[in-house]
Amino acid sequence: MPIATHAKNGAADTFLIVSSNFEGNGAQDPGRRRAMHATITDVDPGILLRQECDEALANNSKLLYEDEDALGLRGWIGPKKGKTEQLTGIFIDQSRFRCIGEWRDKEIWNQPPTTLSLKIDDCAVPFIVSSVHASYSSPTRRRLEAERWTMLNDKAAAVPGSSQAYDRDRRKIPVYMIGGGDWNSYPEPGLDHVSLPDWSEIDDEQHIAHRSVLDAHGRRIADSGPDQILRTAGLEDIARYFAHTNSAERHQALTPTCGVDWQGGRQRVDRIYASKPFLPAITDVKVIEVDWSDHDVLVATVNTKAFIQILNRTWQPALTD
Repeated sequence: MPIATHAKNGAADTFLIVSSNFEGNGAQDPGRRRAMHATITDVDPGILLRQECDEALANNSKLLYEDEDALGLRGWIGPKKGKTEQLTGIFIDQSRFRCIGEWRDKEIWNQPPTTLSLKIDDCAVPFIVSSVHASYSSPTRRRLEAERWTMLNDKAAAVPGSSQAYDRDRRKIPVYMIGGGDWNSYPEPGLDHVSLPDWSEIDDEQHIAHRSVLDAHGRRIADSGPDQILRTAGLEDIARYFAHTNSAERHQALTPTCGVDWQGGRQRVDRIYASKPFLPAITDVKVIEVDWSDHDVLVATVNTKAFIQILNRTWQPALTD
């Protein structure tokens, strides 16, 4: 696979993390693929989380190589499970990031995530990045997938110069994570400015079954189970965090990414989550409207210096013991 020479932001103070569900990977539509490439190249991500990388590995990985060449990014495609063609992927700018490991987890997932261990610039401390496409039809499976994904926020590493990954107080030398994608579910109600669907006004019975659940009182509510599970496990929706700490940008950060009127309107189903210590490094979150997919593009700006400082601080105690 090609080594990316993409260096427009090579010495920049920030880098971008982008999440994009590209409907069907434009596999049968070269025009849509060119439009996607133009948008993503213009955005210039350091890390690109992709969903629906259909046929990416078919014909000797033709579409994967095409994406790498057009975007100037190195790509990884997640595991294929069964007959599903909706693969996930991650593309990275190798002038900024280097991959030091790959996690290939098929358990629980209908469409397994792509998960990498990365290092940034000259920082020795790794972090985890993951691209997710949760089940579109099963609230039960989505809860299991979210629970499985929280394991990525529970990792520890042996630090060079330190003999143990855990100290005697059971505090971990942590490896933080950031990632996300299409969760096919909703953020916890009451925290966004966008109203969740009123299920009494929706007559799409399949969609009701796929995206809602009954609460303890037998009332039908939007499925926000994955969001609640992830936040309980110490991960935070970075758009919500940014909106609540930057009120002037609230609506920009919480812009819906996908949906149609007859299914309750557009909703914020595409979300990026991060280990809480990473949150101060998030300096912007916005959504870019596109016409080449049924999902708009989610873009997060990260302050490079703050990000690296957060990584380095996690290992300082072990290195100074």
